[in-house]
Amino acid sequence: RVPLTDQQLLEVNWHSHWLSSLNPRISFVDVYAYALNLQDTENPEAVESARAFFDQDAFKDALVLIGPVDPLMLDTADTPYDREVPKVGVHGNVIKTIVGGRFIRRLEPFQIYLIVFGLTLVVVVSATASGTRSVGGILGGIALAGSYVYFVFHMFSNNDLALPLVAPVGSAFTTTLAAM
Repeated sequence: RVPLTDQQLLEVNWHSHWLSSLNPRISFVDVYAYALNLQDTENPEAVESARAFFDQDAFKDALVLIGPVDPLMLDTADTPYDREVPKVGVHGNVIKTIVGGRFIRRLEPFQIYLIVFGLTLVVVVSATASGTRSVGGILGGIALAGSYVYFVFHMFSNNDLALPLVAPVGSAFTTTLAAM
């Protein structure tokens, strides 16, 4: 089951940079030349070379996407990792998201409000409990906010859960400054 937004949109979970060993690519010209060599009955070395080419692990159990990669084709898009990636790379990440089942999950609005309020309350109490000039309290509040930032990145990296970052941390710091 693929979770869609507005019954039609899928949020892509980006897995890697375009130029990565996780995204093997082979020029279509090379593939076509080896395919022609498979039919060359007069040259057994060319046939053997072509068979070795197609027997490599890059093709084993693989989904092969064919698309233009030349920037002059203007078939590019920006991604969280790269600028102007060929859109065949976007399609590849959509397939990786669906096949791998690694869908980005988000919280309900009331859960986000609870996180903002909760982190703000904990940081304000920590920073101001022992007086507004207490260095230990202020450092404790900063450590709590920093721990939350680490937790957000950890949850996304390991569980594909997108937690709010700016609103809770911004609210915690601005409310703490106002309280001080």
